[in-house]
Amino acid sequence: MSAGTPSNGGKWVPTFPKARYLFPKDEYDYWKADFDKDKGTNQGSFEDSVVPVVEAGMADFMDGKNEVAGCLAPEPVPGHAPGMLSFRIRSRGEEGIFTADVMHNVIQIARPDWNDRYCLWPDKALESRAAVLRRAAERNALIMPMHLGAPYCGYVRRQGEGFAFEPAT
Repeated sequence: MSAGTPSNGGKWVPTFPKARYLFPKDEYDYWKADFDKDKGTNQGSFEDSVVPVVEAGMADFMDGKNEVAGCLAPEPVPGHAPGMLSFRIRSRGEEGIFTADVMHNVIQIARPDWNDRYCLWPDKALESRAAVLRRAAERNALIMPMHLGAPYCGYVRRQGEGFAFEPAT
């Protein structure tokens, strides 16, 4: 999420002034505490992308237990960050999973035991990734990862003891 570009004398302002921004409360609290100690938190992204939204009164904090927008069911996926949530959507007997930062590269589907360097809680990241991949395979759910390149979305299939990625058509 990007709050926008500097304006008003170099101060960052929200890009979408009529929007409501949803933040998992636990994750926000974690990064806010870090930001209070070090303004450069997350290479400055907390300062330019989160602080302006909160200061503008446009932030709503989620506990991760309630459905969002009447259709998005949160599922906790801690590891990359505390309080991180993925979202499940269902319609007409089909399911999709917005996987958040559970994986940053498609290789992590075949090798779910590989973390990237950005996982704050490596053991929990492995557990969360394995759970998401297992659920996606069992439910034949379309995964919509945040960081994978083209084809962007697809299906997780069982392959022996592990998993394989099948691009969506």
